[in-house]
Amino acid sequence: MNAARHAFRVTLEQDVIVSRSAATAGEHETLDHLPGNLFLGVAASRLYADLPGDQAWQVFHSGAVRFCDGLPETGDGTTGWPLPLALHHYKDEVAVRENPGHEHLQFDADRVFNLIHHSLAAGRQPRQLRGGHISAQGMWIRPRTRQSLKTAIAPETGRVETGQLFGYEALVRGQRFIFELQTDATVEKAIVQRLRECLSGPARLGRSRSAEFGRVQIEPLNTLPLRPAGIPDANQILTLWLLSDLALRDDKGQPILRPWPQWLGLPDGTQWDEKRSFLRTRGYSPYNGKRRGRDTNRQVITRGSILCYVLPPGTNPDDLPPLEDGVGCHRETGLGQLVANPQLIAGERLRLQQGPASTRHPVPTPQEPDSPLLRQLRRMAATDGISVDAGQRTRQVFDALVQGLVEARIWQGIPEDAPLEDAPRRSQWGRLRDAANRHRRDPDGLWVTLFASPDAADPEDAIVRARSGWHLALGPNEDTDRLGQRLQHELERIYRETPEHLPEVVARLASLGQTPDWTRAVEGCAIREPQT
Repeated sequence: MNAARHAFRVTLEQDVIVSRSAATAGEHETLDHLPGNLFLGVAASRLYADLPGDQAWQVFHSGAVRFCDGLPETGDGTTGWPLPLALHHYKDEVAVRENPGHEHLQFDADRVFNLIHHSLAAGRQPRQLRGGHISAQGMWIRPRTRQSLKTAIAPETGRVETGQLFGYEALVRGQRFIFELQTDATVEKAIVQRLRECLSGPARLGRSRSAEFGRVQIEPLNTLPLRPAGIPDANQILTLWLLSDLALRDDKGQPILRPWPQWLGLPDGTQWDEKRSFLRTRGYSPYNGKRRGRDTNRQVITRGSILCYVLPPGTNPDDLPPLEDGVGCHRETGLGQLVANPQLIAGERLRLQQGPASTRHPVPTPQEPDSPLLRQLRRMAATDGISVDAGQRTRQVFDALVQGLVEARIWQGIPEDAPLEDAPRRSQWGRLRDAANRHRRDPDGLWVTLFASPDAADPEDAIVRARSGWHLALGPNEDTDRLGQRLQHELERIYRETPEHLPEVVARLASLGQTPDWTRAVEGCAIREPQT
């Protein structure tokens, strides 16, 4: 890279709301990173008025200074990058596994494949990995979020205003993000130093900053974060991995979403390999705090997209533009960041790096004080942890069953707007709830009640059995491709690893099965495939 890099760590002291879109209707979603325009706004609010016009233009508008996105950082200092959209796994396989000693899951390199180079097995369906970030060691880093409801108060009456109930999703406080400030050689060192100073210290980011959201602490780092490694390709193939959104415009100034090579400054004769590219797009209108309004809508190719190009024969690497300094429009807000020919996805399987050896010395743990209050707080914390974990596992089981309904429609040739006749209804879910309540402290008894043991005298006594409402066919194999067998498979891991969670999960699952979400999936209305 030709630019100087300066790294900063952002610690969230309060929840931070960074809206994915400007829409006010529907469920609110937050971004899983901190976009660069937030840091440009912090610097502009503290420095813009003190700079002459030409310097203000150079720093905040020309692209010579780039405020890059804040990417999540793990507890051991590992930074995550947007998950490449070329990564897939087969639908009948789990792509992640537990990662002992870390809070984040680990991608299974034997089950995750790169569809740029991979040939699909006959009769198997791939599923794209979406959402979150990946580290050089293959960790799946997904920042934690939290939902909250807020309401507006009428100043005249002091009561809740009618129709003023808002739902927010926010990044949970306590998390850390790393962002870069990139400066070209044309920027004076004195200006760079002033930028570093104005970006350091407390700040407020995102929406609802006047309420209890948005407070962060920014500190400069002496060590630069790791960037994805790139390797040359001997076959004249150029693969670009977008680390941030990419905004392109044609020669008439109109936004374009097809990344033709001429708009990236690639040599004449370069061909876009559309079949081997994986991209998604979105539109949004960033909020401008100075004007107290939103800027014009931006149509972008989203971060994580993979763009493949075939270079003309004999192309020298020196003939390529400095792509990793940023391309496209709005580079000052961090858009257009990418890496060429990334090593991580250079082959059919993930090419992971070995994690750094731990250099931490053990710190003696002080003895915990003991009192009735602390004992009660520990019991409450343990109960809350079990409840949260059970809720997450329940949602995973429920999503797997909804996915089973999708597979059943495909296998049986049933249209999406037609009901599934053999799917479990309220009575079947009610039997699961009653069993969970009867065996709340007896997971072994609950398991036998649900599925019976192999040596049971009469397996037909089990709740989940043939002709019980759980025999919906998902595929050709009668021994494995039934909805009840899908349910048993999903619950078996919970029963084996944390049996004390099983009654809670089954009770919560039965409640979800009686919600409109399940009814819509059965009736064929607004089916939404669960997220990976």
